Amino acid sequence: MLKNDYTLSSLSRIEYKKQISLLGEKLYNEQRQFLNKKAFPLLLIIGGYDGASKHETANMITNCMDPRGLSTYDFEENNTAELERPEFWKYWQTLPAKGEIGIYLDAWYNRPLSDQAYRKVDQATYKRYLSRIKSLEKQLTEDGALIIKLWISISKSEQQNRLHMLKKNPLTLWRVTEAEETQAQHYDQFKISSEKLLKETNYSYAKWHVIEGDNARPRIITAAQTLQNLLHSHQHKNPLLKKKVISKASQKNNSVYATNMALDLGIRLGKNRYKNKLEKYRGRLHKLSIETIKKRIGVVLVFEGVDAAGKGGAIRRLIVALDAHRYRVIPIAKPTEEEKRYHYLWRFWQHVPTKGMTTIFDRSWYGRVLVERVEGFATTEEWNRAYSE
Repeated sequence: MLKNDYTLSSLSRIEYKKQISLLGEKLYNEQRQFLNKKAFPLLLIIGGYDGASKHETANMITNCMDPRGLSTYDFEENNTAELERPEFWKYWQTLPAKGEIGIYLDAWYNRPLSDQAYRKVDQATYKRYLSRIKSLEKQLTEDGALIIKLWISISKSEQQNRLHMLKKNPLTLWRVTEAEETQAQHYDQFKISSEKLLKETNYSYAKWHVIEGDNARPRIITAAQTLQNLLHSHQHKNPLLKKKVISKASQKNNSVYATNMALDLGIRLGKNRYKNKLEKYRGRLHKLSIETIKKRIGVVLVFEGVDAAGKGGAIRRLIVALDAHRYRVIPIAKPTEEEKRYHYLWRFWQHVPTKGMTTIFDRSWYGRVLVERVEGFATTEEWNRAYSE
């Protein structure tokens, strides 16, 4: 983890303005190349202590850059749509496309940090959440994304001093949140949890860069310099020769394969027996759909198969048992040029159902290991990786 250069703290105001102006120009030019190439997306995560000027750092960085293709997100509170879906859905919705930059304040690190610091979860739950973070960041970086993670630290005395100054002035009192006051009261506890989090999520493909936040000038310069250096390096590095790892999951599952081969594709049902069975199972399906509404369970149904296998016909007969306003049928075709600018799973996450709703996919993410593999639309590395994704 990169740490701050303390010599920057002695910068005069004139020297600071000179350096930040030069850095801003370099960062802007680097971003222009990035925007023009549209080769990969950039995610900038700014985490750290409350009162460590995370928002101000994000503002200074964005002021140096072209606002086109740049968005900043702060997920302090979940809206209704977010609460109705899996937690990571909201992050997938905001992922930047190739040539775009997403700046995330705390991002997916806020919940595990606060939960662990304030003893809201057990160790097993904490580990599971970190595992999901690792999976997300690995998927994105393996697909070409650049993830830059800045952690802004602040001393206990400085944090308390800043809160005191804000509360002292009636005009700035509103800026002090309950969460900030709670964290200041439990600084030592939060510090231990922060160090634990940084250590366990400092991945080789998405490292943390720790910045001392007590002094504004070195904080801003270090943040801008780190972003400019890593963006430049990623744009101009030589492509790495990656090993073509063959996923175990990509090998034939003998039991499933054998079962499929044993299917009698010539089997037939008489018309009356067919109608009776169809009505019987439609009735059962309808009752189950009512249960999903009562228990607020989101349902995903996936239909795959070769062309003309009857996927569409099966879906049409199935939806008769469902309330029309409770389901959506999503036909999946060749990805559009817009969809190609994102991770291939992005377009599927757009349709994750809310609680009590059903999404029916006519073809799905399995296309990466089926038609995309066969037709050569995905590289060997990509479709092998897709089995675990």
